[in-house]
Amino acid sequence: MPLRPRLDGFLRARARDLLASREALLPFLQAELAALTQVQDAATRAATAAARAATALQADLAVLTRSRFSADMTLDQVWRRHPGVRALFAARHLPACDGCALRHDETLAEAAEAYDLDLATLMDELNALIPAPAPLSTGAPS
Repeated sequence: MPLRPRLDGFLRARARDLLASREALLPFLQAELAALTQVQDAATRAATAAARAATALQADLAVLTRSRFSADMTLDQVWRRHPGVRALFAARHLPACDGCALRHDETLAEAAEAYDLDLATLMDELNALIPAPAPLSTGAPS
């Protein structure tokens, strides 16, 4: 048999084998792509949630490191700011349960208005819970 037809036959057979092996790999590669896409989507969702949580924590940190309470603090932030808040809220008949109408994302100003409390008095009482800062030392001997 001449070389040319044998070479053509060999090349055609090899091409069929390669094509068959590629076709056999296609479902596997498609499944891998789908799995990687799901992982990427989950990572994107996790990164977005982490960024939101970091932003919320930064906001909480900024509020909680203030030396005083302020009317724009949320009730949740106020609750976490000082343990004496519970008793003060109870004395003002502000609810202290999860099942009540009190919204923890509500600000002190909104709660004071909703419960018909004098905001200035409430702020004074809350800020009285925080000890006055120690005087700065001048470094000079006394």
